[in-house]
Amino acid sequence: MNGQPTQVPPNRKTRRLAIAVLVLVCLISLYVAYRMSLSFAIQRRLESIRRAGLPATGVELDKWYRQPRSGENAADVYLEV
Repeated sequence: MNGQPTQVPPNRKTRRLAIAVLVLVCLISLYVAYRMSLSFAIQRRLESIRRAGLPATGVELDKWYRQPRSGENAADVYLEV
């Protein structure tokens, strides 16, 4: 030939595998980005609830809620039965 090395085309299996891996990596990246955006949106919403002076979690609700005195809570009557 003319003395220059010829390029060997990549194998079809190798090319398909590379494309499949690239697609998989892209899908995983999109999923992670979607989940992170949801997480940030939820955090913003919880902060707006807290700024309004309302409880945003179960623990905060438990601290916020005042327990009624004994005899004023109708649930006590149902628990006795």
